[in-house]
Amino acid sequence: MTSGTTESKKWGRMSAGQKAAFVGKLCIFLITFGFAFPTMLND
Repeated sequence: MTSGTTESKKWGRMSAGQKAAFVGKLCIFLITFGFAFPTMLND
C-alpha cells in the first residue's frame, strides 16, 4: 500500500492547472459512469 504515499507526493508537485484538469477529468468520468449505468444509482 505504498502507492498512496507516492500519489500524495505527485499531487503536491502538480501545479494548480494540472490539479484542476485532473479533478475535471475525474468529474467527467464519474458523470459518464452514471449515464452508462443508471440502474446502479437506484439501489
